[in-house]
Amino acid sequence: MSFDPDPAKVIPFAVDFAVNALKAAYKEPSVKRFIFTSSSTAAVVPSPDSPPANITEDSWTDFIVAAAWADPPYTRERAMVTYAASKNQAEKAVWEYHREKRQERPDLTVNTVLPNFNFGRSLDREKQGYPSSSGLAPSLFRGEVSDFHKGITPQYFIDVDDVGRLHVAAAILPKLADQRIFGFAGRFNWDAVLDIFRKHFPERNFPDNFSSGEDGSEIIPRGKAEQLLRDLGRPGWTSLEESILANIEGLY
Repeated sequence: MSFDPDPAKVIPFAVDFAVNALKAAYKEPSVKRFIFTSSSTAAVVPSPDSPPANITEDSWTDFIVAAAWADPPYTRERAMVTYAASKNQAEKAVWEYHREKRQERPDLTVNTVLPNFNFGRSLDREKQGYPSSSGLAPSLFRGEVSDFHKGITPQYFIDVDDVGRLHVAAAILPKLADQRIFGFAGRFNWDAVLDIFRKHFPERNFPDNFSSGEDGSEIIPRGKAEQLLRDLGRPGWTSLEESILANIEGLY
């Protein structure tokens, strides 16, 4: 994963990596399922300036691809746009290759998983720490409000363990064939995270609220994804409260 804002340094490599992996799967007869980790940004990009939308399996953020390839300068502020475009183009390339070649391997199933903003427990706090988005809740718990926090628009989230479970479902459930799986557990903003902190740690002082509102878009396929978790024996999505508390384990 790269956050270089220059699309020429990111998008072609993301596409090649995805397609080369799928080509390798096509060449190996023992491989029956190929699961590609895409991103919510391939289907929707939250924006306070955009009207709410109904997001379906056919939704794509093609506008973000055009924005990524717009004329330079490629400043740091454009990094997330380029990242989102790379996920869009990589997933599209996977589906395009599969459509062109599926007659050669009718026994090979392709599924993609589109997780939204990840919270949840660190796999190994001592060796891994809190990488990527998992570091934002801990830093807020410590009282830090960064420009990165402020730049994150209210949107959907998913617990990292649920992301893993959706990948397992995509790999083993026979009913899942050539589908996009939308990992959108529920809506969040930082004010909701701070409210969770205050509820469970009333003796501590936390920053004032700074992020209200919610993502008004409706993710139509999220119910189907939640059913996959139930098929695996789970009660449904992990809640924001559960996910945030797991995310800050070891800090209190």
